Amino acid sequence: MDSGASINIMPYSFFQNLNLPIPKPIQMKIHLDEKTIIHPIGVCEDLLIKIDKLVFPVDFVILNMEEDFKVPIILGRPFLNTACALVDMRDSTLTLRVGDDSVIFEAEKKEKHKEAKEDNVPSIILDDELLERELAYLQEINPSQFLSSLDENSDANGDLEEIERLIKEADHKQSFKSVENPLTR
Repeated sequence: MDSGASINIMPYSFFQNLNLPIPKPIQMKIHLDEKTIIHPIGVCEDLLIKIDKLVFPVDFVILNMEEDFKVPIILGRPFLNTACALVDMRDSTLTLRVGDDSVIFEAEKKEKHKEAKEDNVPSIILDDELLERELAYLQEINPSQFLSSLDENSDANGDLEEIERLIKEADHKQSFKSVENPLTR
């Protein structure tokens, strides 16, 4: 998953292996980081993607690009929206939801990541650059979420007390989580 990607991407070579119908033509230009512009082959709509026990319909833009066998597709912000994704920066978790069902993934810092865990717990590797990009994006779409008004009526001490109360409440609620829905799966 890439919260910086505004589309879901699938390489054409990977697409061909799936025996799907011809992608629907689309008039689009994609501007890459290195200032090159590419034109997609087309778009495949409503492909069903299964992640753990959840299934999501996803629209993919098909690109003629080199396939990365470790990461064959890129799920961007449209997928995060469809999956009702919750990113918890404090606990380093990503929650995907469909109705009342949810799956929680733990993130690991890049430098601390070792060989795959023996218990096969799904995890997402995050590095500081990715976290900074996500924070910048969230600040861009909703700056009021990160800025507090400092007018004459503001009460900094009251705000701090409210924050401490919310943290204690969240920690208290977290200690009563069901054994069936632990943070790691």
